[in-house]
Amino acid sequence: MTYRFRERNQLSNNVYSGTYRRWQKTSCTSAPNWSTLASLSAPEVVGKYESISDVVVPRFHERRLRGEVFFNPYVKTTLTIDPGVYASEIQASQTSFECSSPNSYFPIASYTNIGPFYGGLGSLVPLSSRSIASRITSDLLSPLLTEVSTSVMNKRGRSDSNLYESLAEANKLLGLLPSLLGNAAKVISAKKGLMHRARSAGSAYLAYRYGLQPVMSDVESVVKGINKKLGNVRETKRASASATQAFAWSRNDPGLGAIMDTRSDFTQVEEISARAMSLDEFSATLSSNIGFTSKGLITLPWELLPYSFVVDWFVNIGDFIGSLVPALGYTQLGSCITVKHSIKLSQTVSTTGPASGYTVLMPAIGSKTASFVTTTRTVGLASPGVVIKSDFKLDNITRSLDAISLVVQKLKTS
Repeated sequence: MTYRFRERNQLSNNVYSGTYRRWQKTSCTSAPNWSTLASLSAPEVVGKYESISDVVVPRFHERRLRGEVFFNPYVKTTLTIDPGVYASEIQASQTSFECSSPNSYFPIASYTNIGPFYGGLGSLVPLSSRSIASRITSDLLSPLLTEVSTSVMNKRGRSDSNLYESLAEANKLLGLLPSLLGNAAKVISAKKGLMHRARSAGSAYLAYRYGLQPVMSDVESVVKGINKKLGNVRETKRASASATQAFAWSRNDPGLGAIMDTRSDFTQVEEISARAMSLDEFSATLSSNIGFTSKGLITLPWELLPYSFVVDWFVNIGDFIGSLVPALGYTQLGSCITVKHSIKLSQTVSTTGPASGYTVLMPAIGSKTASFVTTTRTVGLASPGVVIKSDFKLDNITRSLDAISLVVQKLKTS
C-alpha cells in the first residue's frame, strides 16, 4: 500500500501597520494638526490551508472496470481564516484639558487600522499549528461510531420492507378501516368531550401511521421488488449520526491605547458527524426483493412487541438485535466509516466604554471567523452495541405527532 501526502498552504502572517496620533496644538494659540506619535505593527494569520493523505491504487481505473472495489484510509484537513472586518479607525476625546503655556493641547486621540491590534484569533489559531484546538472534553465520537456501525449491520440482509411483519399483523389490519371510520366519527361528534375526541383523533392518526401507511408502503415495495434485478447484485447500506457542542467565552481588554475599553466575545461550535457504509454482494430472488428475508423473519419478535418502535426512537435496541443476526447469503465486499469534525470559531469586538478621562467618538468594532474541518475515513466498522441515539428526531413533525398521539392515548378521559 502506497500512501501519498499533498498540501496547499496559502496561510500567511500578514503584518498590519497602524498609527497612533493626536489632534494637537503645539501651543495654546497655534492651529491644531494631526501629529503621529507612534507607528504600530502587528501580525494576523489569514488565508487557507489544505492537506490530503490518501492511498495510491495502481491501475485504479482499469481494475474498477473489472469490478474491483477499494476501501482505503483517507484524511483531509482544511483551515480557513478570513481577514475580518474591523473599524479602520477609533477616536476618543479628552473630557477636560488645560491650556497654559507651555502645555500642549491634546483634545483628540486616534488609532488608525486598529483591527489587528485587538489580539483576536491569532493566539487561538497560530500559524505554526495550522489547526484550531478542539474544546470538547467528553467522548462524543465513540457512541456515534457504535450507533452507525450497529445500524449498518442491522440493515445488511434486509429488503426495504418486512412482509413477515405485515402477515403477522394481518388480523389487526382487517379491522383497520372500520376503526378509522369509527374514530373519525367520534372526532366530529358534538356529543363527545374534548379529551374523548382528542383520544379518537390520536387513535385515528396512529392507525393510519402504523397501520394503513405501512400497508400502502408494502404494496409499493412489492411492485418495485417485482421489477428489481434477479441474480447476483451489489447493494450498499448506509447510516449516519452527528453530535454538536457549542462554547462561548469573552475577554475584556481595558484601556486599548489608553483611550477606550473593549470586549471580545468568542464562540466555538463543533460538530462531529459519522457515516458508515457496507457494500455487499448477494443473489437476489423474487421473495427477497419483495420483502421476505431471513433476517426479517428472525427479528420479527422484537418488531411485534408493543411500543418497541418507541424504544427504538431513543435506544438502538432494534438495530442491535438485527446486527447480531447474520446476513445469510451476503458477501461483504468492504465497509468503512467516515468521520467529519468541523470547528467554527468566531470573534466579535465591541466597545464597552471610554477609558478614564475620555469620551468615545469612533468606537472599536469588528468581527472575524475561522474554520477547521477534518475528514477521516477508516476501513471497517466498529463493534455493535447498545447506545442512546444521538438524535431522537422529536423536532421532526411526524415524530412529534406520533409522540403526542401516544401520550393522549394514555390520558384518562374526563
